[in-house]
Amino acid sequence: MFLAAQATAAPYRFTPFDAPGVNQACSPFECQYAVGINDEGTIVGAYFDADHLLVGFLRDSAGNFTVIDHAGVVGINDAGHVVGNLPYSIDLTRTGFLREASGLSTSIQFPGAWSTSIIDINDAGQILGTYASDRSLRAFLREPTGDFTTLDFSGLGLNLVENGLYGENTLVLLTGLNDRGEIVGDVVGSGVGGTFVRDSAGAFTMLDEIFNLIGTTGINDSGQIIGIVNEDGVRGFVRDSDGRQTVFEVPGASRTEPRGINDAGQIVGYFQDEFGYHGFLATPVPVPPALLLFGAALSLVMMRRRR
Repeated sequence: MFLAAQATAAPYRFTPFDAPGVNQACSPFECQYAVGINDEGTIVGAYFDADHLLVGFLRDSAGNFTVIDHAGVVGINDAGHVVGNLPYSIDLTRTGFLREASGLSTSIQFPGAWSTSIIDINDAGQILGTYASDRSLRAFLREPTGDFTTLDFSGLGLNLVENGLYGENTLVLLTGLNDRGEIVGDVVGSGVGGTFVRDSAGAFTMLDEIFNLIGTTGINDSGQIIGIVNEDGVRGFVRDSDGRQTVFEVPGASRTEPRGINDAGQIVGYFQDEFGYHGFLATPVPVPPALLLFGAALSLVMMRRRR
């Protein structure tokens, strides 16, 4: 059971949902999670059932659910290709997977690495991930041909081991990949921090500070970036390509965590209320032109008064 979505002001209309069979009597780490959405409106995620087993799901734009055979999902593209990670092995190593729309699955392991983790997939079929070797933690792109390219993060100007993802008291977290080949991520550590976008040519742009940032979680082709902030509680945010930032929460929620965004600006994630954890779909609500004109006029009046 969840609280019904209430009428809210722009910019979003919220649709909460629960996957069939989800265990609502769950701990915070054993609930349900919506983590990705493609341009067809298909949502991918996972939930824990009554037997505390993790189950992967697809939810189509009509609200129909399909259970899939892999649970550790992290993303989906417009071709219906789902990516994610298999459970950790007994020695704490990991392997990624690619599940095609037909159901055919392929394991993904970076050559020579002892552990591989998948982060995202775009419509070109490129897969973003990380791999761990004996000496470093590095990022890669896997092409649809199966070829791997190791990514260089020296452009961040940090003292990173082998130009990878960590250095002394510094960690680079990659959180999303769009169809333009742009990667969004965060730098965390002692004395450093910030959000960046890496373009397909390897050039980095550091973004203006996102206040109270917990972490980014995705990027779409318009350059909209989503993530989580600690602003009067855990809430979601959207940063437009022009730098405007909107903080939002599901009505009635005590915690809102967005995890995926498509090119229409639809956002998926999960939220907590008094009944437990649930998935949500946030659909942008167009702002009426009259309201835009009113806002512009009001801004003009305020500017003149300041003079």
